[in-house]
Amino acid sequence: MIQRVKTGRFWLVYIVLLSLLLSGCIGLSDDITPPPGNIQPATSQDTEIPSPTSTQTETQPTQEIIITEMGEGEVSINIIDQTGGRVLEGGLEVSLEGYDQFELAYHDSQLADLTGQVLFTQVPLEAGRVFFASISYGGAV
Repeated sequence: MIQRVKTGRFWLVYIVLLSLLLSGCIGLSDDITPPPGNIQPATSQDTEIPSPTSTQTETQPTQEIIITEMGEGEVSINIIDQTGGRVLEGGLEVSLEGYDQFELAYHDSQLADLTGQVLFTQVPLEAGRVFFASISYGGAV
């Protein structure tokens, strides 16, 4: 009985391998073998994409303009109070900070009015400067 089970498994494995061979699944190793180092794989013919025709015969050199100082300006902040004005009644202080290359270059703070408006005037504006406005309420910024 034990001999018969082993023989039955043999025939099952044999039939599965034979069906894989006939279906072509075992022959896939020929398709995925890379070509030898000195033979390039076959590629489709390269077709040249035509470049758009240009009506200009001369090209103007581009000039880079570097703006180092832009002057002074105004920064307007509008606070949206979702509590119906209760937060603004307490007088929120708004801080405005300007950074040049991660270095603090400008700082000012003002109290917001009851409408949530704050206007910072005479703010030095420079190219590349990044501004952050923040408020602190109840210990959270």
